[in-house]
This record gives sequence, structure tokens and C-alpha cells, in this order.
Amino acid sequence: MSLLKRKVTNPLLQANRANSKKSTGPQTELGKRHSSQNAAKLLVYARVSAESMKALGEDPAEFEEVRNSLTGARVPRDDFEQLLVDDMAELRWRRGRLLRAEAGTIASQKREFELAHDRSVARRGKGTEATTDTGVLRNQGLVGAEDCDSKYSVILEELTTLRVSVDEEGFTAKGLALLKTVYGERPGPIGLLLQYYFNKCLKEQEGADRATQDQNQHRFLARLDAEIESFHWLSHLDQEKNGPLTQPMKDAQLLPSERDLEKITRYEAALERLIERKLQQFVSWRREKREGGEREAPQGAAGLQDEESQ
Repeated sequence: MSLLKRKVTNPLLQANRANSKKSTGPQTELGKRHSSQNAAKLLVYARVSAESMKALGEDPAEFEEVRNSLTGARVPRDDFEQLLVDDMAELRWRRGRLLRAEAGTIASQKREFELAHDRSVARRGKGTEATTDTGVLRNQGLVGAEDCDSKYSVILEELTTLRVSVDEEGFTAKGLALLKTVYGERPGPIGLLLQYYFNKCLKEQEGADRATQDQNQHRFLARLDAEIESFHWLSHLDQEKNGPLTQPMKDAQLLPSERDLEKITRYEAALERLIERKLQQFVSWRREKREGGEREAPQGAAGLQDEESQ
């Protein structure tokens, strides 16, 4: 086929107009009804049917109630008006289906959030990365282990035992071993400072006078108490983070994802436009008939193709 545009001459234009008048479409109401269904094969979504509704767990009787309600409200006077009413009933039904789909999407998202939380809590302390890696435990101590309730319980138990030991026995090899259990051989800044001051006090314990020893012990215990308080707070925060789900946490999931929300909004807007268009067609058709004008029913598009095929 040539890509060059042909110049439309006046004779050609007249011929086109004459040919178009020969294709006026069906003349009878039955023919118009059959013709109106031709577009159905092009629809993105199949027309509502009892079989499809049953397959989706819907009740066809409820759809008939919607259809009868619209029929009673509009009181169609001919086949074409009935087709428009049927279209509006299908569109309203699809809108209801959309709302149910939105609710289902949110419910699934909320349930998945709850399951993910429960799985996370159930797996705590059962990982193989940190707790069973002897190299991590040797270098970083218990603080390098995977977070779990037992981790903080053991750390607090070891540090409390260390405090009692220093308070009653002073600075001993036993206390230093407890520090290494908690912080490892390559501790972080806080663990390094505690080990430094512990070793300093251990050395000065032999040669320093009693007042100096008491002062060193008091300073170390003050730092140790602050660290114990810090781990108490970490334990509390960890329990809050992984505790039971609260209602606000669940409610935070009651918003569709951005992708789902965009899809729902776009489809709902398309359905609303189609409903409005069918209503305008219905009103326009009846007005022209009331005014005495004889108008042939539009071909094909009593169905739902207008927006869905775009």
C-alpha cells in the first residue's frame, strides 16, 4: 500500500459520501441488539455472566437485584434503553467488585505483615551467622552475637556478676575473664575502655594506697553501672521492637501500596466515567424520543468498549 496521501478531489469526496449512506447498520430492534454485542469480543474484560460470577464466588441473584433496581429507577421503554440499563448494572457490579478487590489486597498485605513479624520473632537467636561463629564470639564477645532475648539476659548476668565480684573481691583475673566474655578480645570503644580501666586498677591494686584503690574502684563501678543500665535499655527496646503487634502497627498496613493504589484509582475513575457516559446516553436518547425525533440506536457501543479498549 502506498504511503503517499492521495489528494481528495471533489468527485471522490462525493463518492465516499454516497457509499457511506449505503451502510446505515441494522434497522430492527433485534438487529440493533445483536449488533450491540459485536464489540463484546474486543472487551478487555468479559461481560458479567452468571457463570463468571459463580467462578468468582459471587451470587448472580445479587447482581439481578442491582439490575432490577436500576431497571425500576430508569424504567426503560425500549430495547436500547434496556441495553444501557444493563450496561450500567454491569458497571456498578464491577465497581463493587473493585472495592472488594481493594479490601482483599489490603487484608492480604496486613496478614503478610503479621506473618513476617511472627516469623522474625520465632527465628530470633536461631540464626547460624553470629551465634555459632566462634571467631565472632572470640573477637567481639556476646555483644557481637545475633540479637535475641537470651543475648541480653546473659550479658546482664555477666556484667552484674562482674560488679559483685569487684565490689566484694576487688580486681581479679575472674573479673577480667567476665569482661572478655562480654566484649571479646577485640572489643568496641566502650568495652575497650572498661578493659583498660580494669587492667589499670588491677595493676594499681598492689602498690597504691587504700584511698587510691577505693577511688579507682568507685570510678570503674560507675562506668560499669552506666553500661549495665545501657544494656537494660537495649533489652527493653529489643522487646518492644519484637513484642506483640499493636493495633496501630496493624492499622498502618491499611493503605494499599503506591502501585496498587494507582491501579485501583485509575480503574475506579474509568468505571465512573463509563457509568456517567451511559447515563448521559440514556437521558439523551429519551429526550430525543420525547421531542418526537426518530433516532436510530447507536451501533455496537451499547457495550462497555469505550474506555476499556483504550
